[in-house]
Amino acid sequence: MRYLLLVDDDAMTRSLVAEALTPYDYSVTSAASANDAHDMLKVVEFDVALIDLNLGRGPNGFDVAHKLKHDYPHTAILIYSNYASAPPGESVRTDLPDYAAYLPKSKILEIEVLLSAIQSAIDGTEHPHATWDDALAALTPTQRDVLHQLAQGYATDQIAKRRHTTRSATEQMLTGIYRRLGISTESGLNARTEAVRQYIDKVGMPTRDEYTQNATTGALRL
Repeated sequence: MRYLLLVDDDAMTRSLVAEALTPYDYSVTSAASANDAHDMLKVVEFDVALIDLNLGRGPNGFDVAHKLKHDYPHTAILIYSNYASAPPGESVRTDLPDYAAYLPKSKILEIEVLLSAIQSAIDGTEHPHATWDDALAALTPTQRDVLHQLAQGYATDQIAKRRHTTRSATEQMLTGIYRRLGISTESGLNARTEAVRQYIDKVGMPTRDEYTQNATTGALRL
């Protein structure tokens, strides 16, 4: 299963693209605006983002791609618009990743073309942790970081605070980690414990050397 963020202000396009991709093992989350996309990026870790450049009033698709490039560099980017090719001139952000793929909007519902373009974007994205063991390779870099903190002994609230996000978003992140590690809620195992067990088995016991301990309260702090 791949997780895809679809950003388009047209409801019909969002519906049709999501419907077209679902049979191909894509879990599609739709956003109608750049602000909606930013909110969803805090909750779900996406493999790829499919972004319309023209999002109506307010921030546009370049703004979304720009945020992805800086804050979520592991997420592949496929941008599309009514231009036959990537739009020239001042509208192009030179700081966008050179591996971002482009697709004319007229081709967006040609499923074979769309799937090929998505794969091209994924293949071109840099994955800095590609050397991880196969058992953990299904996790995104952010998920691996959260699992690392889990194995360090941090509670959900602490992980949320350290990542500057909400408890709810962290819980959803943990659920995604368990799913990608193949930990079923019907297995009878404690999902949190099993995820930590897998991490330690493959990576080793993490330390907390980079943190200091408050001598009075015993609480860990930066």
